[in-house]
Amino acid sequence: MSKDTDTNENDSPSRQNVLDIIESFINGIIVIRRTLVGFSLSALFLAPFAIALSLYLMFHPSFFSVLQGHGDFGMYLVMLLVSIVVISLAWIALGIRQYRVMGTWSKGYRDYIVRKEWMDKRFSSQFNLEEM
Repeated sequence: MSKDTDTNENDSPSRQNVLDIIESFINGIIVIRRTLVGFSLSALFLAPFAIALSLYLMFHPSFFSVLQGHGDFGMYLVMLLVSIVVISLAWIALGIRQYRVMGTWSKGYRDYIVRKEWMDKRFSSQFNLEEM
């Protein structure tokens, strides 16, 4: 056998291994994507609940008596409730942004799958290869 033939035969498995590594990487990203979508959905449901509860407590008539009657505790409570509102607003903004990013990524991934299947079929028919 010539040296070129041996090189081509040895490259084929390594190229297949590289493709397998890329596919496993993409599948790992799919799992991470599902987690991030869960984060986004939790931000869209839990953050408004936290904001509503904090605002309800701040505007409740007995809240002002707690502020006046307990000194520093009232001040710390106000700071805690305001920080909950601010953090929840940031959580909502990040959740919406992440959901949009994941939506565009999903579209790109679907396009990738369609192109990959088309190329696999094309190469299989062109070189008379069996489907793997």
